[in-house]
Amino acid sequence: MQIVKRYFLTQQFAFAALGFDVQSMSQNGSGRILKYPWLFLALFVLTLLQYISIGHFAYVNANDIASVAYSFSMLCQGVVCITKLTIFFFKRRDIMEMVKLMQTEVFNAQSEDLAIIRKENAKDVFFCTVYAAVVSGTGLFGVVMPFMRILVVYITRGVIVFPPPVSSPSLWDYTTSYGYVLVCVWNMIRIHTLVFTTVAIDTLYSWLVTNIVAQFQMLDHRFQQAAWTTAAYNGCEIGVSGEQEHLLSDCIRFHNRTLDLVGELNRVYGAIAFVKFVVSSMLICCSIFFLYSSGSSQSAFSLFYQGLFFTAVSMQLAAYCYNGQRISDESELVTTKIYLAFPWSLLPVTTQRSLLLPMIRALQPCEMRGVFFKVDLSLFVWVFKNAGSLIAVLQTLDDAE
Repeated sequence: MQIVKRYFLTQQFAFAALGFDVQSMSQNGSGRILKYPWLFLALFVLTLLQYISIGHFAYVNANDIASVAYSFSMLCQGVVCITKLTIFFFKRRDIMEMVKLMQTEVFNAQSEDLAIIRKENAKDVFFCTVYAAVVSGTGLFGVVMPFMRILVVYITRGVIVFPPPVSSPSLWDYTTSYGYVLVCVWNMIRIHTLVFTTVAIDTLYSWLVTNIVAQFQMLDHRFQQAAWTTAAYNGCEIGVSGEQEHLLSDCIRFHNRTLDLVGELNRVYGAIAFVKFVVSSMLICCSIFFLYSSGSSQSAFSLFYQGLFFTAVSMQLAAYCYNGQRISDESELVTTKIYLAFPWSLLPVTTQRSLLLPMIRALQPCEMRGVFFKVDLSLFVWVFKNAGSLIAVLQTLDDAE
């Protein structure tokens, strides 16, 4: 059964590029998620080595604030990338079990619930497609940018000059054709890992949140159905049958199961969100400072790449914060939906007590947490405010020189 067109396709393609088999996350999957361990290990080690090289370059050139800001912005994204890969690797089985559970809920949904699932997943597919295009476009420009600079220099000056593709010291002479090709291949491997790690893990997070939100909406619909099945009343107390009590009990169990899904999401993604938002302030600060301070001293290609890079990072943060806000809002609505669905003054006391349980629990909304802080739209604003403060510090250091 097809949920929507291109359902889970972005996640499947991105994880496959890293050596993971997403088909193992399906209902009848094999259970072995890491299909090509040597591919994963090679990508991880080579990427880690180049980010260490970039960090060394920033240390050696500490007197040039603009160059350090350019390198440090890439280093920060590298820290996030390596952290995501490491956490996903060690928690891959927990994530796989959670995805399997969600896939089971999706494919076993009834017709009325299926309409909600399709509506939410259609929006998620659109977002994931746009997000993957932006991140992939940024990575592709990072790959071709050195060759474009070579072409411009050759057209304007008539000579071939090999600029390093990234601001990192090379372990060999890159001024020769063979040496430069080797440097570019290493850079391509780093960008490949960065792009597909970012797309895979971030779009998987978006998919999980989308289907949890759909679970809350399905819960609201089921409570409304339970209210509609109550017997007609003429101003007297409603009689609730055993079947109707059973239906209400199913709704309460469904609510508890949805809350457990939110807790599991926090367990597998909390550390990723923590590192992402702690590092992102410095990343955004360095990107904006480089754009502000470099001006005409840097090539238009570098400035344009940093602009794309900043756009992709902003989309990452917005996706995490917006989805965290959605979980909080949808979980909080449960109380209101239950209260409006039932004629409380006419319900038996036992039924009122049963309904009070999910209502009291929903008064404290679910939260997506980055270990120590709540991930919502206010955090998105905080990251940029904090980045602005760091930019002021860098500007002071630059003026002092």
